[in-house]
Amino acid sequence: MLHGKGCKKDVKIIVWSGLLFLCLAARALATGVVGYLPMSDGEYAQKRALKPLLTLPYSVSPDQTWHFRQVGVSGVTLLPEPKKDNEWRISGKDRAGNSWVVPVGRLINLAGNAQFYRADLDRNGIQDLVIWLGNPGLGLAPSAQYIIFTISQEWPPLRL
Repeated sequence: MLHGKGCKKDVKIIVWSGLLFLCLAARALATGVVGYLPMSDGEYAQKRALKPLLTLPYSVSPDQTWHFRQVGVSGVTLLPEPKKDNEWRISGKDRAGNSWVVPVGRLINLAGNAQFYRADLDRNGIQDLVIWLGNPGLGLAPSAQYIIFTISQEWPPLRL
């Protein structure tokens, strides 16, 4: 190949061929990712957003409580577990007025403080409680865990 006009033309052909190949490869990869997703586009389009309620503060007094009126039949209260350091529980009432209490456990660790959300996950018209808690696993454990309480009108929350 001699230097001159032909060389520049060859470089243009090589560059444009490379870009065309890159576009085709990117499209094929994108199709593979979309095909991998477990739900259809219509299912992903439905709104299932979690509504934020609270990020637990770093300093909490021993008698601190929070009441989430949007969750459950008559609201859910987050309160410290008596006689257990840094452990929590939730309490509330069912439709008949019976009280219930469910232990939650520790909500503060080296990865940060828990974040609370609400959503109707079981689609029964009652907002459920979702707690996100980071794990300090340093890459050896999952980066976070979800604590999910599905709430019904008749019985105490089910922890998933």
